[in-house]
Amino acid sequence: MSEQLNELEQQLGYYFNDRNHLRRALTCESAINERHSDAADENSKALA
Repeated sequence: MSEQLNELEQQLGYYFNDRNHLRRALTCESAINERHSDAADENSKALA
């Protein structure tokens, strides 16, 4: 996972002093629910 975090930081152009903040943001239940909601919205648009 550390290599994936390195890649993400490079893509963002931002390097976290405390990677625990980044890990929490990526694994936060509300963020996970939001990602699923976005995918569901896109699926609905495709069916319309």
